[in-house]
Amino acid sequence: MKLSFVTQNEAPFRMRWMDELAKYIDVTVFHLNEYDASLDKRYISYHTNIAKSVDASKSVFGKIVYDVKRIINTEHDLLLLDGYGFFAQQLLIEILIKKKIRYGLSIDGGFVHQRENIIKKYIKERTIKNADFIFSTSKETDKFLIYYGANKDKLYRHRFSNIYLDDIQKKELSNETIRESIGIRNVFTFLYCGRIIKSKGLDILSKAADKIKDDFQIVVVGGSRDVAEEVYKGTSFGDKFVFVPFQQKESLQRYYQAADVFVLPTEHDAWGLVVGEAMANGLPVITTDKCLAGVAMIKQEENGYIFRVNDVEDLMNCMKKVMKRDISSMCEVCNSTAKEYALEMSTKDDIENMNKILKG
Repeated sequence: MKLSFVTQNEAPFRMRWMDELAKYIDVTVFHLNEYDASLDKRYISYHTNIAKSVDASKSVFGKIVYDVKRIINTEHDLLLLDGYGFFAQQLLIEILIKKKIRYGLSIDGGFVHQRENIIKKYIKERTIKNADFIFSTSKETDKFLIYYGANKDKLYRHRFSNIYLDDIQKKELSNETIRESIGIRNVFTFLYCGRIIKSKGLDILSKAADKIKDDFQIVVVGGSRDVAEEVYKGTSFGDKFVFVPFQQKESLQRYYQAADVFVLPTEHDAWGLVVGEAMANGLPVITTDKCLAGVAMIKQEENGYIFRVNDVEDLMNCMKKVMKRDISSMCEVCNSTAKEYALEMSTKDDIENMNKILKG
């Protein structure tokens, strides 16, 4: 089987997936080599080792678009597009529709907006209705796609992940030495890891923390206190907060091992790969009902907690509950959940689904 995968850039989590698929089938990745200007270049830390990777970009009237002929003329059995949310991909899809060339979509997730721009809605509907098949990450993503006209019989489950089986580590609950090595206190530790941007809800986390009298700390990996207080104007992050700069994977592991619980108070996340990464390290996860990875992977009170987005009281109660528990059983469930989502496991299902698509 030959797969052509069309994406915006060589995002590490996509390239790992493509390499895993390439162990079984012939994979060519077409990309634009186009990244967000604000992206930390250290993020671009993985390039394909097995799958073929092709920069298929060209400039037309100052716009970066795909070399469509090159993509179409490359022999393939399946053409899979990584989403539709940028101009070059939308232009490519329009050409494919006009030429009646079959294509599939890989969709992480999405949210229906009540007052949606009519043009954006039209683009979504046209793109989704005309897809020959769609890889969807969860039941919530299915609902989103069906709202925009997807045929439910053309939806195939793709367990979106960034972890391998070897990444799954049993949680060591005696982590005093690890905490000492990274310079944090030996108290109950919540961990947040990611960009410090408005939509991540760290102001809600601060308000919830202020309401809890117990001794604990919240370690924020990804930026400084000054940056956080600039982003969340009017929010003062108290003594319970410890801010740590961006960490590469190897050093980040120590923070996962030092923590007791991972918290992601996001306002909206179309997926949230970090949920799986935390669970792979045995960390129960607290996140919102607008984090689709959390909604898909968390079994309430078994391996984490889902709270209502922007609800300070609900988040506070989840934090208080987990601090009173023996979390060892939760850690074990986290590891078993992470195993279900490991790339080796999910990719085998993807191959099986691709064979079904070709036979269908």
